[in-house]
Amino acid sequence: MVEINMAALIEIFKRIELYKWIIIISAILTVLPKNGKWIKYDYVIFILMVFFCELIFTYYARPYFWPTNYPAYNIYTILVCVGYMYFFLNCFRKHPYFYLALAICLMWLIASVYFFFADFDPTKVNIRAYHIGLLLSACLAFWYVYDLIFIQPYKNIFQQPLFYLALGIILFYFSAFLILNFIHLMVANENASTEIKEILQKGNIILSLGYLGMAICMRKEI
Repeated sequence: MVEINMAALIEIFKRIELYKWIIIISAILTVLPKNGKWIKYDYVIFILMVFFCELIFTYYARPYFWPTNYPAYNIYTILVCVGYMYFFLNCFRKHPYFYLALAICLMWLIASVYFFFADFDPTKVNIRAYHIGLLLSACLAFWYVYDLIFIQPYKNIFQQPLFYLALGIILFYFSAFLILNFIHLMVANENASTEIKEILQKGNIILSLGYLGMAICMRKEI
């Protein structure tokens, strides 16, 4: 009986993609205290949200909530982009363009939530919300990196947690820009092109490494 359970457990582990293992490690590093101190709560909440959505919510949504896992990915897209926007906008609270950037992000959020309910379809991925949300996040990430390198007084960029997140977002979005148009083929279609899946998986690895770099850097700060 023990051997059967171990075999089943090993099979489950084999099905977990590399980028999800990176997310698991990031979550562990985020929640473990160091010298009795904890990482900032907003980073913890974000990483745990990513962990929950990637490994639990999007996996179990199909059999228990909807006929496909498209709605789960639509919700996850909104949540993760809100997290990106929160971190980067928080760095520009005193910038003259802060409220303009905030207004644009809020309009995207309101529109995305509205169309999620108004045009709810469990057989479709909301590609527009996905594209626009990631584009805004990538622009904010680029703004952050530019400000960090060229505007602010000298800082070691490798000691800035958000630098790793920004780099992961930028590389993910611009390396997988065209592939994201075919996201609906990869979320629930087992017969989707292997090449397309592999490209997106590599993008997910880059993005997950951004989470890992952020978690490691945050631990060094405490």
